[in-house]
Amino acid sequence: MWALAGILLLALFLGVYNLSANSIWYDEVVSISQPDSILDGRFIGPPSVYYAVMRFALVFGHSEFVARFPSVVFGVLFVFTAFVLAGMLFGWRVGLLAALFIATSPFNLLHMQSARMYTLLGLLSAASIVFFYRALASGRDRDWMLYGIAIVLDINVHFSAYLLLCAQTVFFALRRREYRASQKKFLTMLLLAVVFTLLVPGVFEKAGYVTADAAARMSAAEYVFRIIASLSKGSDNPVNWELTAPAFFLFIFGFHSMRNEAGDKRLFLAVMFIIPLALSPLMLRYPRYLFYLLPLYWTAIAYGMAGMGARKRAIACIILLSLNLYGIMDYYSGRNDDWRSAAAFLKENAVQKLFVLPYHEGVCLEYYGIAGEAMSEFHGGPARGWFVVSDFSADMWEYDTSKEDCTLKAAYMGLRVFQCG
Repeated sequence: MWALAGILLLALFLGVYNLSANSIWYDEVVSISQPDSILDGRFIGPPSVYYAVMRFALVFGHSEFVARFPSVVFGVLFVFTAFVLAGMLFGWRVGLLAALFIATSPFNLLHMQSARMYTLLGLLSAASIVFFYRALASGRDRDWMLYGIAIVLDINVHFSAYLLLCAQTVFFALRRREYRASQKKFLTMLLLAVVFTLLVPGVFEKAGYVTADAAARMSAAEYVFRIIASLSKGSDNPVNWELTAPAFFLFIFGFHSMRNEAGDKRLFLAVMFIIPLALSPLMLRYPRYLFYLLPLYWTAIAYGMAGMGARKRAIACIILLSLNLYGIMDYYSGRNDDWRSAAAFLKENAVQKLFVLPYHEGVCLEYYGIAGEAMSEFHGGPARGWFVVSDFSADMWEYDTSKEDCTLKAAYMGLRVFQCG
């Protein structure tokens, strides 16, 4: 279909445009540095599927473009799989609308242009939902095997995929009488997923990290609101709620419009969306952990719009695409902490003694060629030397620059460079 090809090309263009503009940030350095640790047992992040992909990609270099390009590829495939999912449930028109909104979603763009695992998580999660639904409908061994492969790979990309597996288990339990013939096959796939995950070295330590101090960042209600905001407008910033309202209203309208839908499609979509959303506060509260809800969210919106008259559908489409365009422009105008420029400034001034706040983000300077030996951890009190302070840690910085003869030498996006003493 030409329309689908155009949507995928649009997603690809948005993904590669200015792909190297943003400086590398801390989590991306983790992605770049950890592939080598998979083989020697030092791997401490989420399970290793994504990092195995990164290990292959980095054969072609360690530039920002190379590190981020796999996420672009997975993001485009994610848009295609979202089309398949929505089309499988409600027809090609709904599939095309959902794919268009996801291709232009600032939330999708953010993760397409980040050297992290979230677009792969979205792709495998959407694939597991597709194969799960097909396996239930057909009962074929091939579909169950494809589902098993997808969900095993998915939970070995990020532990939040377990929430999706819980949703699939709940749906099967609710409809166990209708799918009694497939009960053994589903339980086999479920057991396979659990056993395979337990074989990952250090799995309990990693799961402990993902679930530790879940309530530390925000309340459960605020977290759910931030997830909806991210799905709607790409940012979890609670400000500008009016940018979230149109998409969320159409999401509710879409679900309401499904009330006469034949079969289990409405229940299937609801369970796949609500169960991960309800369980997500048990984990560290980052909206990106539920990135895979994006196709479910926009499928409901697309369904409601497909049932509108042509004029109302066109107006709704213009409003949503305009809001997505606003989010895209806002994303392109903003930047990560500019470690690249800070590193160039420090090299130019031949800095020998350096404090980085927060200290762990010094790896971003190392990526751009600042020797790790030049960095020291700041423990408070007067100190002589250079300081690179992230705005993220500015409110936690106990060092009073006004009292300790500190001079601001440079300021970049999200960063300030001081010389003290």
